[in-house]
Amino acid sequence: MIQSQMIEKEEDLHRSLKHKPPVLMIICDEKLKRNERFLCSECLENFDSKVQLMSFQKVMQNIQNIKNRGGKKILRHSS
Repeated sequence: MIQSQMIEKEEDLHRSLKHKPPVLMIICDEKLKRNERFLCSECLENFDSKVQLMSFQKVMQNIQNIKNRGGKKILRHSS
C-alpha cells in the first residue's frame, strides 16, 4: 500500500535526471526515491526497463478525485 503526498506545484518536482522538461510519466516502483520516479521526455528517451509506468496526468487526476472525496482512499498500485 502506497500513501501519497501531493506536491502542489509541478515545478517543484525533480526529474529522475534533473532535466527541465515537464514530467510525463511516473515509475510505479516504491523502492525508488520520490525524485527518481519522475520522467520527462529526455528521461524517457534513455529509459529502458520493464517496470510499470503511469502517465503524470492520470496520477494527477487520481489524486484530485481522492481529494474531492475527502482524501479517504489510499492509492494502491498492483503489479
